[in-house]
Amino acid sequence: MTKNNLAVTAILLLISSHITVAETMAEMPAEHKMHMGQHKGHDDGAYHHSFADAEKWAKQFDNAERDSWQKPEQVLDALKLSANTTVADIGAGTGYFSSRIAKRVPQGKVFAVDAEPDMVQYLGQRAKREKIGNLNPIQASATSPNLPEAVDVVLLVDAYHHIGNRVEYFSKLRDSLKADGRLALIDFNKAGPGTPPKEHMVSIEQVNQELAAAGYKPVESHEFLPKQYFVVFQKSSEAQAAHSDMRMAGEHKMRFADAEKSAKHFDSADREAWQQPEKVLDELDLASDALVADIGAGTGYFSARIAKRVPEGKVFSADLEPDMVRYLGERAKRENLANIHPVQASFDSPNLPEAVDVLLFVNAYHLIENRVEYFSKLQPSLKDDGRLVIVDWRMNSSDTPPKMRLVAFDTAMAELKQAGYDLVETKEFLPRQYIAILQKKEK
Repeated sequence: MTKNNLAVTAILLLISSHITVAETMAEMPAEHKMHMGQHKGHDDGAYHHSFADAEKWAKQFDNAERDSWQKPEQVLDALKLSANTTVADIGAGTGYFSSRIAKRVPQGKVFAVDAEPDMVQYLGQRAKREKIGNLNPIQASATSPNLPEAVDVVLLVDAYHHIGNRVEYFSKLRDSLKADGRLALIDFNKAGPGTPPKEHMVSIEQVNQELAAAGYKPVESHEFLPKQYFVVFQKSSEAQAAHSDMRMAGEHKMRFADAEKSAKHFDSADREAWQQPEKVLDELDLASDALVADIGAGTGYFSARIAKRVPEGKVFSADLEPDMVRYLGERAKRENLANIHPVQASFDSPNLPEAVDVLLFVNAYHLIENRVEYFSKLQPSLKDDGRLVIVDWRMNSSDTPPKMRLVAFDTAMAELKQAGYDLVETKEFLPRQYIAILQKKEK
């Protein structure tokens, strides 16, 4: 057992990529096939595939050959379970781990959780057949393991990358973990037979970011599994957990309620040196009749500049804060920018009145909650040949919001891919931020 000072940074909302049905399914453990998973076809990242024939899958999932690389007994030794420990095995499949855990906690309980009803039925039959009275099958949903009580240990083996909307999912899971409880996560980090393709794996760096945003911190790491990482987390302080999506949105509203005060900061001449707004807009090459939505417009730093470049077009300046929307209207009148249209946004939508050519998010992406769902719903507001432009902070930038609040570029792109967008190009000239230009995926 080794301690590992894993870097913890934050992201807010949902993420991963898509695995096709053509994966070598017969070789994969049950935990790798949870249909609550992270796959194409659903906005939450879930790939709903039936594994209704549990008897058939058990021959594959419980194959003795798996022991050589999964090392289940060594994994459980590392967890040091006491006889009365309560454990939740999420993505239990046919009970490969659950049955072993139950024998180690004779005075405890094992909640064997799966989203496939036939697997849950099989788990119950297995418990009776093997006389494991402390194994309790649980029918999970796509958004919750539905645990009946708080547990000492939550175990996910080859299941993490299948869960949709993970920041939200694991934020809610905190209530099902005791104050000193542990979240043990095992997932693939090396491609090979029976694993997802490398591009569909979730790196440990991304795991750390997502779980930090959900309110967890890594406390130990084990290196003995040949195909997988094995990291143990605990709940972090409430201050860290406060960076989950809903609280972040509330903080955003609190910080920017005074538009006049914010304008002194947002519209400071010093900002131009690093924000380079004119160069950013030059790169977008806007047509004079373009329709542009500036989401998170604030006091109009970009909106005012865009309006001058699209004299025959429109600029929808959307913001969540009512006082900002008021200020935008007054600024438009003061500067005679008749093509600026202030829009009152909500937490789940910018409320655009029509589809636009360009959706622009400057320093706003990391403040949006439930991002995969948000950007999926945003698709009808972008024309088929329109562009989604994200300008947000680099993780290694100085003078940014605290890094716990930021979203790494790779994480953001994975979320947007899941939401139905393809990355077209990036721009690298800003010293503190990345610029990503995306379009809707072709139907």
